[in-house]
Amino acid sequence: MVNRYALRAYAPAAVVIASLAAGVGLSGYSNGPTLSAGDATGSPLKNNDCAGCHNGGPYDPETLVELVDATGAALDAYRPGETYTLRITVSGAAEAAAYGLQAVALDSANAQAGTFGEAPEGTRVQRLRNQFYFEHAAPLTDSVAEIAWTAPPEGAGAVTVYAAGNAVNRATSNQGDNVSLAAVSFAEAAPSSLAPVVAPGAWAAYPLAAGTLGLDLPAGLDRGTTLTVHDASGRALVRRGVEPGTREVSVGVSGIVIARLSAPGRADAVRRVFLP
Repeated sequence: MVNRYALRAYAPAAVVIASLAAGVGLSGYSNGPTLSAGDATGSPLKNNDCAGCHNGGPYDPETLVELVDATGAALDAYRPGETYTLRITVSGAAEAAAYGLQAVALDSANAQAGTFGEAPEGTRVQRLRNQFYFEHAAPLTDSVAEIAWTAPPEGAGAVTVYAAGNAVNRATSNQGDNVSLAAVSFAEAAPSSLAPVVAPGAWAAYPLAAGTLGLDLPAGLDRGTTLTVHDASGRALVRRGVEPGTREVSVGVSGIVIARLSAPGRADAVRRVFLP
């Protein structure tokens, strides 16, 4: 069962994200900083400054923050209520031994905004006061950390992502590491004036077998509705007309695929599916 952490949203919103990594010593919070160090993200709620402890290293990291949609495209605006992938990359430090993550989503009043999805392996979502923090649960060997994030409701305003990325040497202390900061803003996109081709909860796309996608499509689907399936790189795999009912679609690949329903004069409906 997928655990989800619902976060209240208020107007205007800022999502505050920070990444930090730790050495194996207790002083580095290698099992996550929130319970030991509090907020170390650089947000207005911060209790600690990563660079105050993690310094003196040979690395020159740059922290990159991206908001990615179901097609894999990086965005500069979000649509209220839609789910995206929040991606933080600590680049320019490939020689580092480990990386980590701490993230919190705040609005302009420093209250929580948006919803985090299930934390990937090696990470967790940890509550502190009235906020939830996405963080590493062990030193991360991958310099890229991702989590699903559902945008706040309409009227929340611009979202700013603050990030602190830390490249570490995994020594028994926090010396010999380096931190970099980033702040990226995402505007709230105007809602589409078009009705969706299908209501968000009225259809489903799911894995059936290796390389095979299952679809449940509702009655009343517009004639001329088209299904397009492409892989995470944007390569088109399938394009065909569809009708209501349960459908089986062979796409011939494994991994992440994006199923998109389109119809003239309608807003597209999109699902992201992992095929075995």
